[in-house]
Amino acid sequence: AAVIGSDVEVVQNNLALIYDRLGMARESAAAVERAVAINPENLDAMNNLMILYGKLGRHDDALKTAEKILRADPANAKAYAGLGGVYVSMRQLAPAGEAFSWAVALNPNDYYSLANLGSVYAETGRLDLAQEAWIRALSINPNLPQVRENLARLKATRSLR
Repeated sequence: AAVIGSDVEVVQNNLALIYDRLGMARESAAAVERAVAINPENLDAMNNLMILYGKLGRHDDALKTAEKILRADPANAKAYAGLGGVYVSMRQLAPAGEAFSWAVALNPNDYYSLANLGSVYAETGRLDLAQEAWIRALSINPNLPQVRENLARLKATRSLR
């Protein structure tokens, strides 16, 4: 029975990926919910669910899911990165910045969190820190066109002063 349950969990996670790629976030979340019901200890699935809840505007569910993940694994960098994204979608930039900072502290090569941290810094007027975060993100992954564009715009703005 454990093998069958495991197979069903894998199928649900794969369905969730397909639905997400098709832009069907509700269906994707439902598939991940089924996977998490089968294996509530699958923190990667729970992290995906948190992100999907954020996309769907189900912020309370996203925050509760983040809390469960971080209670089970306080050093889960992916959970902090996802939580940062949820806070950004809620326009709560201070906790978003804190979550992305934790993600980077736990995984210094997390270019996703560095890029987003830079954007939070820029939106809150902390331009030196934004530039630093974006440069670090690009040093890890140079294929981030939006980050490159943000950095160029910041440098152009500063040269006009």
